[in-house]
Amino acid sequence: MTRPHGPGPATFQQYSEPQGFDPLGAPGAAVIPGPISRPMLSIDPINRLPGEASRSRLESCRQQWHDARALYLPLSDAIHETRTALQRAQSRHKFLITPKVAGGGGLREATDDEPADVQVADIRATIAPLEAEMRRLETLARDRSAVVESTGRLMTNVENFLRSGVPNGVQLVEIAPLEPSKS
Repeated sequence: MTRPHGPGPATFQQYSEPQGFDPLGAPGAAVIPGPISRPMLSIDPINRLPGEASRSRLESCRQQWHDARALYLPLSDAIHETRTALQRAQSRHKFLITPKVAGGGGLREATDDEPADVQVADIRATIAPLEAEMRRLETLARDRSAVVESTGRLMTNVENFLRSGVPNGVQLVEIAPLEPSKS
């Protein structure tokens, strides 16, 4: 749609389909009702694959990506909660050992000669497992995000190639899966 500069009614630019193009004969085509009805082709690239086995492999890749992402999202919530608890505990610890003249609790840390005050020891006992849990969650998140990224990148590249990267004159054919050699 093009609009003239300034006030006035909108004008529509006409378009023409290529000669011999039958939009309703294309797989996945649908007509959208409205003031201008024109066919809308399915943009799912799985329809461009030649056989059922290759479609199944792409669908399997999609499912792996969705599964990996479903495992990663709750993990990010757990990381957020653990990080918040750790920051609160560290802040409380800092307050407890800050001298009273500086607005803190004025309690002592453990030294070679004296044990720590009870509150400081308790908060230290809270911080240690939270730090270990953060290390565990961050390692798990790094591994899971690598799976999400690699399967997502594979799926995106294959779908982009199928949408627009297949050169003219190239025909996709399905081949039998290769079996690993037993050497």
